[in-house]
Amino acid sequence: MRNIRVKVCRNVYEPGEDTEILLDAMEKEVLEPLLIDVGPGTGAEALHAERRGAEVIAIDVSWSACLNTLINAQDTPHIHVVQGDTLTPLRQGACRAAVFNTPYLPVKDGIPGSEAWSGGERGVSQALRFLREAVRTGCHVVIMVTSSLADVEAILREAERLGYKGGVAAEKHLFFETIMALRLEKQGAKSLIKPRGNQSPALGQGERVIDTDQSSARGA
Repeated sequence: MRNIRVKVCRNVYEPGEDTEILLDAMEKEVLEPLLIDVGPGTGAEALHAERRGAEVIAIDVSWSACLNTLINAQDTPHIHVVQGDTLTPLRQGACRAAVFNTPYLPVKDGIPGSEAWSGGERGVSQALRFLREAVRTGCHVVIMVTSSLADVEAILREAERLGYKGGVAAEKHLFFETIMALRLEKQGAKSLIKPRGNQSPALGQGERVIDTDQSSARGA
């Protein structure tokens, strides 16, 4: 996958077609110096963005996914791992760009770890929460994965209500669904990535940050 090799830990979502679609969309962008990667899983998207010069904050609600990203990013100081739900660890107005490999399956269950694939009954619950947090944190541009299995129109309606416009940036037709990456931007927003430089802190107070040089991750 684009010369990115990752270790997949137990109970962590493995990169697949949806990851490829998100990377396809990201490759069309000129990345912001600070990119937020929500739901990194193994960290594949974060590694891709870091190689293109972005400083990345990777946020995942799953401790297993945080650790997995940390393991795969241990050789770079430019990926910072945070345990949290969507963009909630970030302070207001903290970011300009975010990507999210959004869980979109239209199922609602209480299975441990289902947050990695479940998007609720219409497949949009996590997508809509992400968009509302994107407004709070000041995201100008977001790229998010969804599928024809989900209520894509509901996502686009909510995005428009929140002041975002856009559409499909990349897609792939499979036997039973079409996976797509939506690119949504605020009016007047520019493209997503510029050369890496010093960044002001984006995290709110009291958030749990997992440094990429933790020796415990290397030994996991």
